Amino acid sequence: MENNALVNKQLSRRSFLQTAAATAGVMVTAACAAPMPAGDAMDSGDDAGMETVELRLAYWGFQVEKQGKLQEAFQGAYPNIKLQEDITSWSNYWQKMLASTAAGDSPDIMHHSPYYHVRFAHNGVTIPLDSFIERDGIDLNDFYEGAITQGRWQPGQIRCGSGDLHAFPTVWHSGTMWFWNKNWFAEKGIPDPDESWTWDTIVEAGKEFTVINDDGSAESYGMDKPVDGNSRMNFWIFQAGGAFYDEDYNGCLIKEDAPMEAFQWMVDLVNDHKVAMPPEANLQFNPFQTGRVAFAVMGDWMIPSFSEIEEFEWDVFTPPAHPVTGKNTIDAYQNGISITSSAEYQDESWEYIKWLTMGDGAVMYAETIFPFPAHIPTAEGLIYVQDRTAPPTQLWILNQLLKDATSVFNGPAEGEIASIAVEEQEAAMLQVKTVEEATDDLESRVNAVLERSREELLG
Repeated sequence: MENNALVNKQLSRRSFLQTAAATAGVMVTAACAAPMPAGDAMDSGDDAGMETVELRLAYWGFQVEKQGKLQEAFQGAYPNIKLQEDITSWSNYWQKMLASTAAGDSPDIMHHSPYYHVRFAHNGVTIPLDSFIERDGIDLNDFYEGAITQGRWQPGQIRCGSGDLHAFPTVWHSGTMWFWNKNWFAEKGIPDPDESWTWDTIVEAGKEFTVINDDGSAESYGMDKPVDGNSRMNFWIFQAGGAFYDEDYNGCLIKEDAPMEAFQWMVDLVNDHKVAMPPEANLQFNPFQTGRVAFAVMGDWMIPSFSEIEEFEWDVFTPPAHPVTGKNTIDAYQNGISITSSAEYQDESWEYIKWLTMGDGAVMYAETIFPFPAHIPTAEGLIYVQDRTAPPTQLWILNQLLKDATSVFNGPAEGEIASIAVEEQEAAMLQVKTVEEATDDLESRVNAVLERSREELLG
């Protein structure tokens, strides 16, 4: 289970694979090969005489060496399909995909992000996958519902969430994972954080760890910045019972009561209660990893990095709930994979997607590249187990939280809107603007982006 602290080494990989494949309704084995296009019969036990096809697979440059091994494993299982990797940096990837599609030269398969689901589906970059799913009898209940929903797009909409499935989920994960320093809590004699925590407990516990010097500088804080791993405050809004957008993404709802309560709470943790770190420019080291804060909200993707911590013991805990609504909702979003409209070999492209998302590839991907699979049998069989001995031992709590999560990044210009939100949040936390001023500006700026996007996409 090479070098992945998240994979429970006590699990029999063979027994897991058998269970996962049966549950998914597909069995992908090393002896099988990709089917020919629908209607053509072939002997799956004999590769002789089969046509060899080459697929271009595009992804932005992450874990390139391990991705290469993943592609080698697929080609070993499917000797009639060769993969040509098309690797581009994140900053250039999306424009390259748009330009190559316009020129009729896009890759066959592309890794996808919800930041771009709407625009790429609208511009005809990706194709619906529903016919493949129906033909092969894929049970979508084997995947987190939110992960499937986020991959859908309906013509006439500027948000994803309904219509045909354009992006099949590989990953379903969250920017809202609560980490805590076990040694520090023990030294202070503070009980371990658990499901009884509320927003009020954050303040009570945070004060025990926060040390402010006479000159106003801080020795330590109870909590890291009061935003999620993407520097957003969506989870506070969801827990207060609100939303950032209206249902059709016609407008930003930040000025409504629940979002305003959440925004004020975020700011008060820094400036009133003084238990959370304010934003710092050019922060060089992770405050939790260096022991500067006792607990923190960060993305679940930080877990592999934290597995290298030797100075103290740590774990994750259930998100604190709103004291009135009782909600401890987290955000979640998928990473996915799509077939492009230029794909010559769509059936073979679909075989790769199945292998990666619900077959042997799903296990290998979770073990070596990114350990938060959207495929529930894989997730529950490998990741969210309750007998884990290495941290985080409480990772199993994320499973139900992800099933109940509220998806984020569903709109047409989420990258631009994220930058706006972070600017206005930080302006309020740094007291450059009042909460009223920051939320007024946030509302007007986001609404301008939505209006422009609606005009661009719908006319």
